[in-house]
Amino acid sequence: RQMCIRDRNTTVENMLTELLPKASVQELIERYGDPYDALFNAEEAEWYDTPGMGNRGIAKLRAIKSLIKNVQNRKRKAHLNVSRPKDIYKAMADMQYFETEHVRVLYLNARNHLIKFEDISIGDVTSASLDIKCIFSSAVRLKACGIVIVHNHPSGDSRPSDTDIRTTKRVVEAGQIFSIPVLDHIIIGHGEFYSMSECGQL
Repeated sequence: RQMCIRDRNTTVENMLTELLPKASVQELIERYGDPYDALFNAEEAEWYDTPGMGNRGIAKLRAIKSLIKNVQNRKRKAHLNVSRPKDIYKAMADMQYFETEHVRVLYLNARNHLIKFEDISIGDVTSASLDIKCIFSSAVRLKACGIVIVHNHPSGDSRPSDTDIRTTKRVVEAGQIFSIPVLDHIIIGHGEFYSMSECGQL
């Protein structure tokens, strides 16, 4: 397994060096230890300060990240079964590696198929805001018939805080006003998740 991971990472590094300045790629991978971490966790300013990047390199970097995210989103939409919290966790498992809290909302159609998901909030290491206006303005725009909230705990512990529970109740109440039910709120930790629906907290 370790050999497979190492081979895969080497392949990704080689592909990046075909598209971006080799010295930049090597410096960021050495700093972060993994090509995926370098690509998605390093700030643009860090990339910009590496040898040979410049504005043209940053434009390419943005295009690469956007393309990868679009491919991931298409796969998630094709295979996601939102009736199973475990499947949502697997589809959104990238969130367990985020160093700060992110709130992601899944917007569903009348058949509970995924229309789209959005990262609506990025916070700090202990909290991120659950903006009700932002959630339901997007839900109305997308004509969503239901939503699922997903957020991560960088601490690795997926159990909800008192604030998580209180805020979720407010979002559920807002959903009742809009006739857009909140089907679940899933919290992602390191290799684990917590479903408020499964635990009877919705």
